[in-house]
Amino acid sequence: DKNVKKLREVYPITTKKSPVLKLHIDGDIKGSSVGYKNIEYNFSKVKDQETAVRDFLNFGPSDGVS
Repeated sequence: DKNVKKLREVYPITTKKSPVLKLHIDGDIKGSSVGYKNIEYNFSKVKDQETAVRDFLNFGPSDGVS
């Protein structure tokens, strides 16, 4: 996957395991809604050591842009 390859180039991810992708969406992605998206790539989850990349995207109502 291109996203995983890019993450490995940018961040010092030492494991060769494939990540687990988790998506969480709160709200409805329509023009008048608010909410957020949480995207997480979890490469390794060993006791007391976790390798993961997380990103959040907040969204709100559009400002009349069509």
